[in-house]
Amino acid sequence: MLRLCICLMAMSLIGCQCPVKEVSGVGNQESEPQTLVTVPSSESKETVAEAVQPKPVSTQVEPNPGKITSIQWISSFDEGLKIARAKNCPLMVDFSAEWCGWCKKLDEDTWTNKDVILLAQKFVCVKIDCDTDRQTPARYGARSLPTILFINPEAKVIHQVIGYRNPEDMIVEMNKAGGQ
Repeated sequence: MLRLCICLMAMSLIGCQCPVKEVSGVGNQESEPQTLVTVPSSESKETVAEAVQPKPVSTQVEPNPGKITSIQWISSFDEGLKIARAKNCPLMVDFSAEWCGWCKKLDEDTWTNKDVILLAQKFVCVKIDCDTDRQTPARYGARSLPTILFINPEAKVIHQVIGYRNPEDMIVEMNKAGGQ
């Protein structure tokens, strides 16, 4: 038998958000009779059995590819480093410039790829315009563009990519840097 929480107002809009828990712990649930409760909706009638589907429990926070459609870039290295330290995750720093053709190709082809976008959620992503911020590239020795550095929360370089990479190659590089 299942103990169900019916959220009447929310059910018609977004579905029940309450967990479904097994009460008895014994017996075959499929052999027990089920009572379907319908909830009125302005558009349609929906049964609780259809609306409430148990979801597997995960201890990791999984990125939601349906909501993120682009890489969320931060333009300040110091701000990115603060966030990386708070989240205890690496930074992915893209050093680029407006005039750099390969940087534009990276922006158009690689950073827009859905698999790259999904993997980028495991990093704090910082995009540095080398014409505006000259100190950060100098501090990390970025002499050619594009240069992508993967930096740990202690501000140490853990991996670097110099030059353009297509989406498939960038995924390999991101995984090398700890994005697995």
